[in-house]
Amino acid sequence: MRWKSGYPLKSSGGSAASQYMVRLFTMGYCGKNAREFFTVLGQAGVKRVIDIRLYNTSQLAGFTKKNDLKYFLDAILGVDYAHMPVMAPTRQLLNDYKAGQIDWPQYEAQFRAIM
Repeated sequence: MRWKSGYPLKSSGGSAASQYMVRLFTMGYCGKNAREFFTVLGQAGVKRVIDIRLYNTSQLAGFTKKNDLKYFLDAILGVDYAHMPVMAPTRQLLNDYKAGQIDWPQYEAQFRAIM
């Protein structure tokens, strides 16, 4: 399994919140079965999964559907789940890419522009 790691974030302010370090990882579920997916999360010591998918209820892998994923994360790992599609591409951008109306470089550029 390959993880992509973001930069650790730390506030420079003097508040109590500034004492916490956040480690951010990204991981897809495609090509992983449930055992692989949950094992990777558990081994990484994940505390919360933030799901940024626009469409999180109609996935091919049943264990990744919103309510199932939330349940399994808690039941298997004691991990919190949050759905935050604000970090996802717009529906139009995603549909344009899926329909072949734009290529990957165009998709990336447009996604970065909306972020």
